Amino acid sequence: MNFKALQKKSKKTERKEGATAIKQKDGSLKMVRKYKRKKRYGHSIKNRSPGLMQADLKTKATQYGIPYYEIDIHQYRASQLHHDTGEYIKPTLSERFKTIEGCKVQRDLYSAFLICHTDDTLTAPDFKACHLDFPHFVKMQDTLILNLKKCGRTMKSCFGF
Repeated sequence: MNFKALQKKSKKTERKEGATAIKQKDGSLKMVRKYKRKKRYGHSIKNRSPGLMQADLKTKATQYGIPYYEIDIHQYRASQLHHDTGEYIKPTLSERFKTIEGCKVQRDLYSAFLICHTDDTLTAPDFKACHLDFPHFVKMQDTLILNLKKCGRTMKSCFGF
């Protein structure tokens, strides 16, 4: 995607197709065709970029005296790792769940679980800690998914429901 093109401002001044009702001081309604916005996605892209989020997180962590760590994502590959077998199996993007130790776990939550359980070098998982905390993780994940379903929130892009 060409983000530079998305940041550019539109050159043409155009009006919206539908008319908007504006209430005047005397109580009558006046139909007006407003102008379309020229602004594009420049600030929106900047404010939601992953790099900015990481920089903000690092700043806030140092501000409050909390240690900030970055793992090597190319060496660790949390999205591909199965901690029960120690194998790296690359899933497709359409696979939202994987089976680990006989339990069905959500792909992104499991990656976050593995990232939380890294060794001191931040390049490999701590398999002992993963095995100890995995049952608690599965219980918390099931509770989260159940609560989301109860509330009626659908998250097809993340959880597949």
